[in-house]
Amino acid sequence: MIRRLRRSLYIGHRWIGIATCLLFAMWFVSGLVMMYVAFPSLTEGERIAALPDIAWERVRLTPDRAMAAVGLTQYLRELRLNMLNDEPVYRLLDGDGRRQTVLGG
Repeated sequence: MIRRLRRSLYIGHRWIGIATCLLFAMWFVSGLVMMYVAFPSLTEGERIAALPDIAWERVRLTPDRAMAAVGLTQYLRELRLNMLNDEPVYRLLDGDGRRQTVLGG
């Protein structure tokens, strides 16, 4: 009985070790693939084509008033008008790198 249990323990240990080694080998190879194969990415045109159209009739705020709403008086690094849940929003990036969002509708 003890001999049979010991043999089962050895065989189980061997196969668990083999399975673990295969799992580690797959993990290692997938890491190499992730290091050297580029991830798929969108071109700028594809990214813009996927964005929702701006509902111009809902835009009520000018860029100057959006800047004034957050207290900015200096030039911005970036100003974008996007749609967020069917509502136009301005995305502002000021000279200090702070990002702010203002509802434009």
